[in-house]
Amino acid sequence: MNKLALQALFLFSFGAALVYGNCNLGLGNLPQSGILLHTLHAHSGPVAQPKNMSLVFDYHIGPAERAEITFVKFNASPTDGCTFYHGSFQEMTKGFTVTVWSHTPVSEMTGTASIYGIRYNDW
Repeated sequence: MNKLALQALFLFSFGAALVYGNCNLGLGNLPQSGILLHTLHAHSGPVAQPKNMSLVFDYHIGPAERAEITFVKFNASPTDGCTFYHGSFQEMTKGFTVTVWSHTPVSEMTGTASIYGIRYNDW
């Protein structure tokens, strides 16, 4: 198993990885050869009465796609903090599901997940 896969496995081997605080989070390691594979956008609201909101980022590489995820950068809109949750034992290299919650009631919440990785060519 390569070093990158070991790092990803270490990050997610504890099951429910909770991160409390800032609404920006990076998971994995961005190698120099990493390219932007995909960008996910999520949005909730606006609502009339502020409430605690959540966003779900779900991305999986298809079996025919020859790529591997190496790094994911999350950004969410609440300024007073967020909690990120990744509840899977799987390695991040082929996909992930991450939920982010606002700490306090908000009327609108937006977020992005920038997914970086390596594409493998067919020789």
